[in-house]
Amino acid sequence: MRANSNVKAIDDNPTVWQLNWVEVAWPAGSSVCRNDGQALWFKTAITDIHGSKDDVWMDERSALTLSGLASKQAFIETWEAGDQTFPIMSSVKVVRTLNQTGGASQPSSAEENRSAKFVIVQAEMQPFHEAPTQASLDLDKYRRDDSDDTSRILPVALHMIKGSPCYAFQVTNDLFTLPCQRVVALIVSSEKSRSEAVGTDGFKLTTKNVQCVMADDDTHLAAKYTLLATCTQDNLAAYRLDPVRGQKQYAMITITAKINEDFVVDQVQLLNQETAMQAKASFKKLIILTHRTNERDRKREVEWTEALSPASAKKCRVLGRSATDRDLS
Repeated sequence: MRANSNVKAIDDNPTVWQLNWVEVAWPAGSSVCRNDGQALWFKTAITDIHGSKDDVWMDERSALTLSGLASKQAFIETWEAGDQTFPIMSSVKVVRTLNQTGGASQPSSAEENRSAKFVIVQAEMQPFHEAPTQASLDLDKYRRDDSDDTSRILPVALHMIKGSPCYAFQVTNDLFTLPCQRVVALIVSSEKSRSEAVGTDGFKLTTKNVQCVMADDDTHLAAKYTLLATCTQDNLAAYRLDPVRGQKQYAMITITAKINEDFVVDQVQLLNQETAMQAKASFKKLIILTHRTNERDRKREVEWTEALSPASAKKCRVLGRSATDRDLS
């Protein structure tokens, strides 16, 4: 997708692509505005179970909707404070435009290697009840080989996370073993998080005896884990997993490291039990999708044609939803 696809329906005009269950990175550059300062405009990265793409632009409407902030100024102030308000899992619409190289009637060799520009024009938190369908798996026949991309983020049960001498993790179950840099998990906490001051404005937050929501119907039910997080006074509350009024606290978390048997948490998104169960059902489908899309022959070359390309795939107009089809199994 970074260069021309040789498919007229994709290359001749801007096309809109929907991506579900992706992580959208909070901007990390030196500016989040256009050069004239009139609107939000910044480069971000989108990451899913296949890998990461780090040259995607985001417009103001998408940034405000996804962040939940009311204005450009509120977004800038939040960004300058070092806070992060994007949800862990999102759904986005991306406009792909092949750059123009002139008005020649016949493509030159330079035009044949034109690069594409990607802009997120619509974004919202991923609806947890919208799981991948068989139509999601059918798209895999169009995917070029990404077997060397370890930047993927994988939905997992905690017992699937193993250490690796070369990568942040290996995710292992009976179906596959995949390296990755980040994982997303569903947990439930029944004890308060404990904070310990570190330096002048830092805290180490420890939450013990956490259980994995994904493992409540198998032999790993009894397993309990410790979560570690580093935060400041300003964002300490966002990382706490304290049960409220005696009820267990559910959450979606991202994990970036494993220290002995403890997990280092990067982001926390608190959930109620109902949304956690919706996310659990979708995670099961995402794990199946991860397995099925890594079954294929990695050496098989994928070539798009006018008759067989993503332009002919099933479509869905509702953001966050996969095209209607039978369940993945």
